[in-house]
Amino acid sequence: MVAVRSSAFVGDVKLVIDGILSVMEERLEEGDVIQLGRLGNFRSGRRQQRGGERSRLQHAFFNKARIVFSPGTMLTQVKKNVTFETSRPGPGR
Repeated sequence: MVAVRSSAFVGDVKLVIDGILSVMEERLEEGDVIQLGRLGNFRSGRRQQRGGERSRLQHAFFNKARIVFSPGTMLTQVKKNVTFETSRPGPGR
């Protein structure tokens, strides 16, 4: 759809997206925040494991890496504009 809406070829769009993903992977592994404008931000983080003794070393509580996404203005606006309809089951349902 991006290629259709622009003058770019499908292969060019794919090349750019692959490049963005490659850079994102590299930068997230370095601990950087990836800012994608109105789309939002990605950052790496650690998930705290619940339970266990408090006396363990602090790093032992953080054993799962995760990617944190914060939506930008465009996605926040899309969320505000979404509406849901409830449908009633018809007879015999």
